[in-house]
Amino acid sequence: MLKRHLVASTRRLLRERSYALTNIVGLALGLASFLTLVLFMEFELGYDRHHLGHEDIYRLATEVATGDDIELLAVTSRPLGPLLKESFPEVVDFARVERSSFRRQVLRSQKTAMYWDNVLLADPSIFRVLSHRVIYGDPESALVDPLSIAISERVSRAYFGDRNPIGETLEAETSAYRISLVFEELPANSHMRYDVLLSYNRIAAFAAADPPPITEQLWQSPPNYTYVVMEPGYDPRQFATVSSRFYEQYMAGTNAHDDRSMRFYLEPLADIHHYSETYYDWPSGNRYHVLAIATVAFFVLCVACINYVNLATARSTRLSREVGMRKLHSTWSNPSFSRLSPASLRTRSCGCSSRLDRPTRCWPSTWARRLCFARRLCSSWCWSSGLWDCCRASTQRRSCPACRRPTPYGRSPEPASTKAGRSARRSCSVKWRSPWP
Repeated sequence: MLKRHLVASTRRLLRERSYALTNIVGLALGLASFLTLVLFMEFELGYDRHHLGHEDIYRLATEVATGDDIELLAVTSRPLGPLLKESFPEVVDFARVERSSFRRQVLRSQKTAMYWDNVLLADPSIFRVLSHRVIYGDPESALVDPLSIAISERVSRAYFGDRNPIGETLEAETSAYRISLVFEELPANSHMRYDVLLSYNRIAAFAAADPPPITEQLWQSPPNYTYVVMEPGYDPRQFATVSSRFYEQYMAGTNAHDDRSMRFYLEPLADIHHYSETYYDWPSGNRYHVLAIATVAFFVLCVACINYVNLATARSTRLSREVGMRKLHSTWSNPSFSRLSPASLRTRSCGCSSRLDRPTRCWPSTWARRLCFARRLCSSWCWSSGLWDCCRASTQRRSCPACRRPTPYGRSPEPASTKAGRSARRSCSVKWRSPWP
């Protein structure tokens, strides 16, 4: 049975090449375009969601008000993170990241020297705040030594191949660093990507012997990016109270410019790429571009579906005539819609078509019901085309399945009053009923 369906489906496709090509290719291209756009949207909307507990991770941003001018900065001062964790229990942990003073950093091994762009300084807690897949090394002790370095798998392969590089040395312009950790490359949908991390403790180790007061550093220290982990379920809007208390405790009255004020606020980690409006930030995206792509994807799907429905509707007239003919000739056994759906499925998935071959012999009562059904189905065109006379002529040639004699109903060529006709009616045990109204 399945073989018969496949053969019939293949023949129909070969017979209707233009229709099949237009419908199948059009629907396939529309769905492929829609799925491509959906995957791109999923990538864009998934920025920084790979970090475990990203709902509780925030980046501190700074709002600097000078007179009537307000400036939003993605960077903060160096002492801000440690002071917040020390003074406010809402802050569970923090990590600072600072760009290297060299835009491009050269790292040398015994045989290889290469330039790297994404070189940052980070606190040892960076591996607790942000999720990393560690290949070699211990994330708890990595970057504790001021001369330690953590590298990505790409950097490790460039210098040492597939072997474990823990304990090896990489030389920079000013110092030689010992490799303490190797991590997998960050996903492409990360707002901050890096290949090399130097220890943040290196700043304190090589700082001046007499550093400026903390209050002065809060206003003037080199900027860095500060990430904090808040309590589970913390409302970022409540941080305005923390910022005001911090300003009154550490910064009020210490500014040389009286017309300048500063406050801090939280940016959710997953919203930084699309919703941050700060300066000195990493390259960011635009949420309106994602919305435009979503609109285009929706219209592409609608056009593909409408095109398929229009072509299928245009073909339904021809299919209805075929259904009527098969109903009249008793080759269409089930008048339900389930017999029509395989033809549509064949076009969508090149699957099996509907069954076409059935025995032509049936009982008169069943034949009458099918004939009446076909009459109602094909009434819009049977009468005008003269097909109904052909159908009635076809019924005259039917024979009784019980006695194999000509049927006495309809326009029989034998007069009903003849002796042969009466004998035929008496010898047949089946009671015939005319299907005509």
